[in-house]
Amino acid sequence: MTLQESRAAMLHFSENYTKAREQHPQLPPLEELDSEFDTLELVGREKIFPRSVLRYARWQMMQGVNAWAGYLHGFILPNPQNAASMEEYNFLTDKDKQVLVDTLNWIMYRNREMNLIQLNEDDGKSVDFITETLAEWKERKGTIQKLLERNRDAWKAKLKK
Repeated sequence: MTLQESRAAMLHFSENYTKAREQHPQLPPLEELDSEFDTLELVGREKIFPRSVLRYARWQMMQGVNAWAGYLHGFILPNPQNAASMEEYNFLTDKDKQVLVDTLNWIMYRNREMNLIQLNEDDGKSVDFITETLAEWKERKGTIQKLLERNRDAWKAKLKK
C-alpha cells in the first residue's frame, strides 16, 4: 500500500467521474460528493478502480447515509440496558421523535430505490439517484445536526447541575 497507489486510484476515479459528468451534466461536482461522503478518500484508502463510477458513487453515498440509521434508530427504540441511550431518548419531544421516524423512512426509501437500480443497472437512473439523494441529504443532514446540537446542549446542562 503506497501513497502512489492511492493517488493513482483517486486520479483514475476523478477522470472517470469527469467523463460521466460530461455525459450527464446534471451530476454534482465530484468535490461536492467528496465533501459530503469522503468519496475520493475512500477510493484512495481502498485503492480501488471501480468499473462504474456511478455505481460506486451511489453505493458510497448510501454508506454515508446509512451510517446515521443506527444512531437515529437508538432514539426511537433506545436500549434499556444503556443509561446514556435512555437519557438521550428522554431529551427528545414527541415531535422530535416523529422527525427522526421521517428521516429513517427516507433512509429506507433511498436504500430500496438503490436496491432496485442495482437489479437493473441504468446510468440514467443512477444519475437521478445521485442527484436527488445528494440534494435530499443536505436537507436531512440539517435535521440530524439540530438533534445533535440539542443533545450536546442537554448533556452540557447536566454537567452544570
